Amino acid sequence: MPCLQGYVKTTYSQLVEKLGQPTYKREGTYSNPTENDGDGKTSAEFGEAFEDSFYVYDYKEEQTPMKEHWWHIGGETQQSLTDFEKATGLKAYSHINFYPHCDNV
Repeated sequence: MPCLQGYVKTTYSQLVEKLGQPTYKREGTYSNPTENDGDGKTSAEFGEAFEDSFYVYDYKEEQTPMKEHWWHIGGETQQSLTDFEKATGLKAYSHINFYPHCDNV
């Protein structure tokens, strides 16, 4: 079952440039999702073409982050991070021992 494997610090526009338009966009907000939004925890998800390897999403954000943000990378194994880096050229960070408050990562 796919789950969180790591993070990437980037912008929405850079994800669109590297992965194309999101394959999922929430209609409502985190605190007020529509019927079509399920639990509303994700506002945007990228990576349909890579779903056997990785996908990128935000989590519990009221609105889709447009500026630099720590986006989640999901997949079956830590190999998802390597696949993400090869596909995008962006640096991925493992969720193991990850501290987003540190600016040096």
